[in-house]
Amino acid sequence: MKRSDNEKLLFRLLLENRHRIYGYIFTLVRNRADAEDLLQDTSITLWEKFDQFDPQTDFIAWSFRVALWKVKNFQRKQGRAKVTFNEELLELIANRYENEEPRLGRRREVLQDCLEKLNHADREFILARYEPGASAQTAAEHSGRNIQAAYKALARIRKRLHTCVTQNFTPASTL
Repeated sequence: MKRSDNEKLLFRLLLENRHRIYGYIFTLVRNRADAEDLLQDTSITLWEKFDQFDPQTDFIAWSFRVALWKVKNFQRKQGRAKVTFNEELLELIANRYENEEPRLGRRREVLQDCLEKLNHADREFILARYEPGASAQTAAEHSGRNIQAAYKALARIRKRLHTCVTQNFTPASTL
């Protein structure tokens, strides 16, 4: 494969999987700023070493391994400056996340389908509530509801989403 084809493939894979890689890193470091920095470092290393990646293998598994290596190096450098997981616990968390990620990814897909089934106003309201830094109060203000009406609407929408996800997410659909 030509280098430009490799770069296009890597770019597509990173765009498609950025949130998954970030979620994995965030699970390990529990700090948004550190996770963003580590995602950038991981992306650079993935780009530098992409000629070693076999496109017939699992990109997510490969990127998770690179990210875990980056997290371990980051924590070694942090030393005693911050509370960090020991390497054995970090491996345990990483392995658990890697095992659960396909199921969680499928669950996110089902949730996205269920969100699309909501009417426009309900979808906009629930998305406004869960924007980073948002609250029920800000969503209420955005939608023109008072706070009590907002809580009732959120409960109703969450129940509909829960029902939809439960009905559409079966063990057979996780494969």
